[in-house]
Amino acid sequence: MRIFLPVVPLLTLVVADYSSKKGYTCTEFLLDIPVENATTIVLPLPPIENRYQAISYGQAISTPPGDTPPPPPETSSLTKIFQISGDLCTPNNPGPKSSTIQLLTNGIGYNRTYWDFYLPGSDNPQYSHVHAATAAGYSTLSWNRLGASPSTIADPYSEVQALVEVGILISLTGLARAGKIPGQAEPPANIIHVGHSFGSQLTIGMAALAPEVSDGIVITGLAGDASSLATTLGTVAFQLANENNPERFPKEVYSNGWLTWNSELEQQYIFFSYPNFDPAVLAASEAIKQPLAIGEIFAGGALPTQAPDFSNPVLYLASEHDIACRFDCNDVFGVGSSAWEVFNGTDEIEAFIQPGAGHVLPLHSNVTASYVALDSWIEKHFLA
Repeated sequence: MRIFLPVVPLLTLVVADYSSKKGYTCTEFLLDIPVENATTIVLPLPPIENRYQAISYGQAISTPPGDTPPPPPETSSLTKIFQISGDLCTPNNPGPKSSTIQLLTNGIGYNRTYWDFYLPGSDNPQYSHVHAATAAGYSTLSWNRLGASPSTIADPYSEVQALVEVGILISLTGLARAGKIPGQAEPPANIIHVGHSFGSQLTIGMAALAPEVSDGIVITGLAGDASSLATTLGTVAFQLANENNPERFPKEVYSNGWLTWNSELEQQYIFFSYPNFDPAVLAASEAIKQPLAIGEIFAGGALPTQAPDFSNPVLYLASEHDIACRFDCNDVFGVGSSAWEVFNGTDEIEAFIQPGAGHVLPLHSNVTASYVALDSWIEKHFLA
């Protein structure tokens, strides 16, 4: 499987350059990223016509495979230019650590706001991974995946697929490595990829297809074996995004191939661990949710599940009550685990479990220790 991706964008647009009292400055950008010959899957199901069919697709996802292996999927190839938006954030008073970039890839149901979350009307940064990272001295690069405006709202069947987004991640990494992201003063000393959930799967895919592009990897919202995520998606009564929230997801922009969950209580079941969250955070998280593409769900199986040629340090930054571990992550990491087997080409692999937290680690009320663990891990492997 080959993904060819030039690392020089055809066009760079700086949308905004802004500072705030949060202690860091962010440059928002919009880049044209060309994707050439990316492998895509021809979905084995017809386009969604109505809400009832959408729910049936959730049932199809959760149906266990039979004794006979399914035939290999029909594949195609995609060459196209996509617009990708993002933020490069740096400490207001940069020091030696700021030359290390955390490249952040969010999961399904969010845009890059997941990494820089603030309650409406509040300046309290306790839910912002970006604040924690920049306060520790690092820079961050977050991006909106396809379908999260102002990134391209691409075709949810044939274009918004995992291997395409892996290609975009590889290309963004190349731009950052060359110091060509708007707001970069110079090329970085280190690029550490931090993924969440589906974003972690994309990060693993990147490490498998282009292991040389990353200096280190941090996995959140995933415990190695991604089968529980498929089960999770199967428990969601998918809604058509254009019916669930027509004001935010109008039908003329979001076709029936864009789906979402029904309510904040369904989001709580998947993402949050009671009582370790503020209900106001749950409500705000529901208000900013993003739709997921049917192609991301059904073509996710095309992603590599192991990265045997990746030999750099890896950290699993886990939540104790993550649905990725079926709500108990206490005994799923260590030698011989599926998590360790994902990165069986490195001897430098560790795990930290944040007590009390659920799937969306930064949005819980008790995660300071996880940021301390991340900072210590980076200092140990990259700054010693």
